[in-house]
Amino acid sequence: MLNSAPSHFQLGPGVWALTPEPVHHDLLHRYTVRARELLARLQACIPDDDRLLVIVQAAVETRALYFVAALNEPTTADLDECFDQFVIRSASGIHDLNGARNEN
Repeated sequence: MLNSAPSHFQLGPGVWALTPEPVHHDLLHRYTVRARELLARLQACIPDDDRLLVIVQAAVETRALYFVAALNEPTTADLDECFDQFVIRSASGIHDLNGARNEN
């Protein structure tokens, strides 16, 4: 028998939160476009499509966890900033390792 109850993870003693839902394809596409535009606007090197997709998936999950963990309910701008910073730092870290970082 399948368990239809939502899965949870523990944030701390006695504090439980819902596990983030799988990211819907349309949402993932929208955030991938956002990440690509953000990196282009910063004149940063844009990772290949597969690597960018991994970064975006992790950034969306991080954004969801930030919402759950924040003491006060974050605004949409706060959540977008969390996403943007994750993408920027992840993409720049990749390019640092490859020695191809754009210094502009």
